[in-house]
Amino acid sequence: MKRQFPFLFFVSLLLSTRLLAGGFDWRLSGETGYFHAKSNPSLNSLSALTGSLGYRSGTAGQTWSIQLRVRPELFDADNRMISASAGALYKRTWSDWQLAGLLGARQQSYLLEDADLTVRSFQVQGVLTFTGGHWVWVETEGRRLWGSSEAESRNELVSNTGFLRGRVFYSKRGSVSAGGFSERFYANTNDVLTVPDANRGWRNGLEFRLDYTKSVVVNLQYLVSWRTSRWTRGRSTEHEINLVFGRNFGSRWSVFVLADYTIRKLNRSNQVTRNLLYTNSNYDNRIYVKGGYDINSTQNVFLKVSYLRNELIQEQTRLSGTQVAIGYEIRH
Repeated sequence: MKRQFPFLFFVSLLLSTRLLAGGFDWRLSGETGYFHAKSNPSLNSLSALTGSLGYRSGTAGQTWSIQLRVRPELFDADNRMISASAGALYKRTWSDWQLAGLLGARQQSYLLEDADLTVRSFQVQGVLTFTGGHWVWVETEGRRLWGSSEAESRNELVSNTGFLRGRVFYSKRGSVSAGGFSERFYANTNDVLTVPDANRGWRNGLEFRLDYTKSVVVNLQYLVSWRTSRWTRGRSTEHEINLVFGRNFGSRWSVFVLADYTIRKLNRSNQVTRNLLYTNSNYDNRIYVKGGYDINSTQNVFLKVSYLRNELIQEQTRLSGTQVAIGYEIRH
């Protein structure tokens, strides 16, 4: 599954870190600046508005939280994108066990001069953790995803994924984990020009993760996997990196780095379209560095340098480029 991991990875981080104080949490930010598009040299600016709202509540032994986010992006009158997501988390702890359930939904709309595409996904996730080892935890996880992408035709997907991982705490603020996963996926299209119109296959791989929170915050996840299906030749390799890094300098300055990137090589049969070879619920690849200055406890100004690459597989095109932007954020 191409992008179920980073979406839930970052939603989980948001739900578990930004709402720790309880109650409501909201943020609104705007940014504008220069954009250089390799795929379309006529695009030279990008403006975006991002809003998020969260709520967290809990009692002894259990917590629940929700998170909503929307982000419209405007290049010019003929090229724009909008993404929206929602997540809900429930966590219960008793004795040496911890149970968590997560619901996640996302929609991305690409309204471009040479492409018009909408991508939707909905995912259910459950995690059961044995914490009796204190410094060593064992986690089992299951995920089911439904997704679709619509342009002139409609592609649909379903996938089921299981994880088994071990987590070792090397300090009170840091842990490392490693494990394996297996995914069974199904894809189909109603495009009358696509023959065959369905595919099924497996994706098996390894996951490694590092989490640390003290003077800096580091959340790093790396997955390597091998995909096989009815319409691929041999095994196709995929590498996925998800990184969140943050550090404060003094009481007002901060640096934040985010990476959400996938590298893949698909060995497909010549007559088969790429629509059926893997299941995309999120087409974004992004890397950005943001430096911020806190005006006060609720306001922040920032400078961001970023690179994005959106693969619009169904439309057989790509939107990629580099952005330099300034922005303002207000939060509560």
